[in-house]
Amino acid sequence: MANNKINKKRKEDEIENNDRLKKSKVKDESSEEESEDEQQTTITKTTKNVVVNKKKQVDNDSSEDSESEKSDNNSSSSDDDSDSDDDSSEESSSESESETEESKVLKEKQLSEKKEKKAKVKQTQEEQKQAIEKEFEKLEQEKLEKKKGKKDQLTKLQKDQESHKKRAEISQYLSTWKQNRSSWKFNKKIQVLLLQNIYSRDLVPEKYFQYALEYLSDLKGQARIKTLEEATEYSKLKIDDEDIDDDSDTDADPEVISQIWKKKRSKRLLKKLTNADESDDDDLSSDNE
Repeated sequence: MANNKINKKRKEDEIENNDRLKKSKVKDESSEEESEDEQQTTITKTTKNVVVNKKKQVDNDSSEDSESEKSDNNSSSSDDDSDSDDDSSEESSSESESETEESKVLKEKQLSEKKEKKAKVKQTQEEQKQAIEKEFEKLEQEKLEKKKGKKDQLTKLQKDQESHKKRAEISQYLSTWKQNRSSWKFNKKIQVLLLQNIYSRDLVPEKYFQYALEYLSDLKGQARIKTLEEATEYSKLKIDDEDIDDDSDTDADPEVISQIWKKKRSKRLLKKLTNADESDDDDLSSDNE
């Protein structure tokens, strides 16, 4: 019983499996047909795509050939341009080097001119500085000389004033003694002043020197002795006095002129005093007789 059931079950399973197989076969066939259709469609599409792609390839090849020609032309043109550019570049480089050299020379020239100009400006400034310093030195020198000149003038003026005063005193004293003896009065100070300046033509002009010779002929004592000694010394001066007189105008050294007049006047004074002494000796001898 159990075996029958098992067999029955097996049969049912077989039948079911067969049905499945049939269905599966039908399905497979249907699937195959669909697959074939799909494959055909795919082939058709592929064929179309191949044709289209082929056509495109032909067009592309044509375009590429055209572009290649253009590229070749462009390349040729570019080569020509490159050659031209190379030549132009070489010329430009040569010109650039030439311009650089000229620029360098010009720059050096400008630098040299600038240095020369700077040196000239410095030299001019130095010369101006030296000129200004010299001008200041000159002004200072002139100032000192002017100051010294004023001082010398003042000194000279003072000396002249003193000389004028002395000459006036001596002249008045001798003139009063000569012309108005009654109003004359002895003045030892003026007599000393006369003896100190008896050889000076400025302080004792010739007219008053003649008065002085007469006045000094009566000189007494130590003053007479001293005057004689001084006159004797001056009369022995080693200088030629023959070509000089009271009216002479000479360019000789003032000191030399002074020495000449000392010698000339000392001789005249000695002669006057000596004659006076001889006259006094004669008077004494006459009195003794």
